[in-house]
Amino acid sequence: MHSRDDVLSEDVADEDIVYDDEIDHVDTRPRALVVAAWVLVVSGAVGLIGAVALLMERLALLGDASYIPQCNVNDVLSCGSVIESWQASVIGDLPNPVLGIIGFPIVIVTGVVVLAGARLPDWYWGAFLGGTLCAVAFIHWLAWQSFFVIGALCPYCMVVWLATMCTLAAILVAMAAQGHYSRRLIKWMPIAVVAWVVLIVVLAFVRFGSEVIA
Repeated sequence: MHSRDDVLSEDVADEDIVYDDEIDHVDTRPRALVVAAWVLVVSGAVGLIGAVALLMERLALLGDASYIPQCNVNDVLSCGSVIESWQASVIGDLPNPVLGIIGFPIVIVTGVVVLAGARLPDWYWGAFLGGTLCAVAFIHWLAWQSFFVIGALCPYCMVVWLATMCTLAAILVAMAAQGHYSRRLIKWMPIAVVAWVVLIVVLAFVRFGSEVIA
């Protein structure tokens, strides 16, 4: 016969056992890595939508010179002025949005792969970061051209700019969560993105004044 104490000890022992199949389902990934992966998926999807919309507007203008793009809000917020400029096709006759249509699916797939639990090699993260930094440099050149040369801002373009900046932030957070960089980046990258958005808005009003919302 078993005493009451023996029965209680057996119950406690059973509760303390962690079975192998339970261990297999425990998510040990840093929370910041999971959040960064979701940001990659969302920013990649938003950027892809923006790039596709821009390409559709470009094709519509090529087919009908009198076509007025849907993203023409006023004289300043005018996709048409930007799309018809030479800066809209930096690589020969290839429209810039095609670069986004090629690049943003990579961003989405990377986020999905990380969410699925795969651990990507260091060389991949390095190449991914390098490619994104090139994209960030490119959008800032385009932003300069829009503000000070073309004299108009393309709403769809700015969506792509924001998606690119969010992608960069997510990559840095993901790499910091995996020990590649200081974990301080996890805290500061969201603040940096917000500061960048505020800077763009302030610059728009400084450059164009009330015409932005006229």
